[in-house]
Amino acid sequence: MNEKTQPCTHCGAVHPRVNLTWMGSAELCPECLQRYTVCCDCCGERIWMANDYGTHYLHLCASCRADNYVTCENCGALIPQEDAHYNDEDASGIPSASAFSRWTS
Repeated sequence: MNEKTQPCTHCGAVHPRVNLTWMGSAELCPECLQRYTVCCDCCGERIWMANDYGTHYLHLCASCRADNYVTCENCGALIPQEDAHYNDEDASGIPSASAFSRWTS
């Protein structure tokens, strides 16, 4: 190993430094980057798969999930807030979200 190469923090394989990507305190090789991370479909930030708050088809970082999506109380689907229909308050006084028919059909 020389000053132009560096081991991947995750798998230990040595790669040219220009091929490694920083993820927090880790330097990942292209293979580990693809295997263990995804890009948030809302803001584009690269996140660890373990921190993906979306679904199998929609990858979301924590802030985009909290700011832009709700869970349907009827079917459990993750839906954009602008597509949510809020019912009257339930017994707890908190409005519950439900999806429009296009999401549940």
